[in-house]
Amino acid sequence: MENQNIQDQINDLNKKMDQVLDYIHEQKQRNEVVEDLAEDLSIVSRDAYKSTVEELDQQGIELDIDEVKMLVFKFMRNIDNISSVIDSFESLNDLIKDAAPILNEVGIDAIKKLHEFEEKGYFEYLNELYKLLGKIHEYYSVEDLRELSQNIDKLFNIMKNLSSPEMLTMAEKTTAQLAHMKPGEEDKKSTFGLLKELNKPDTRQSLAFSLRLLKTMSKELQNGNNQSK
Repeated sequence: MENQNIQDQINDLNKKMDQVLDYIHEQKQRNEVVEDLAEDLSIVSRDAYKSTVEELDQQGIELDIDEVKMLVFKFMRNIDNISSVIDSFESLNDLIKDAAPILNEVGIDAIKKLHEFEEKGYFEYLNELYKLLGKIHEYYSVEDLRELSQNIDKLFNIMKNLSSPEMLTMAEKTTAQLAHMKPGEEDKKSTFGLLKELNKPDTRQSLAFSLRLLKTMSKELQNGNNQSK
């Protein structure tokens, strides 16, 4: 019985020794692989370094190793900043993806609105307005426009006075009568007929209004001449 226990212990030791030998063999193989890889990488690195040096020499570029080291150190020191920049780009990319449907909808609405403007003739209106500006530029100088801007308050006062209901009604009736009158048409009334017209209240009222208007205009012109002197 005692001999059997000793034999079992010997067998366990042999098994453990075999495991240790297998482990040592595997480690040796791994070391050989690593050494082979390191040797291959060393050859590739030397070739790459040699090719890079030759290429830089052909391009007339002198590479300072110290500057390269400083660049590497700067890169390592700014890894956090570079990471933040990359995160910002990723956030911007996500924002663009989220905003793409909204921008697409806005673009569709803009196209529809432009189509609506075209159907209503707004573009044609703008084209005619552009032609009108061209005519203004052709017939009026910058000095004319400057004088117009200096007297714009007077023009607005004229428009304000003409926009009163009484003036608009009178202008409407006057233009309606002028539209029915033919240019050059002679009134064949006799002297007696003209005198007869003068006796009508409407004729006298029109003459009185005309004389009052002429008198007022003459007075304003005299006042303007006196102020200019």
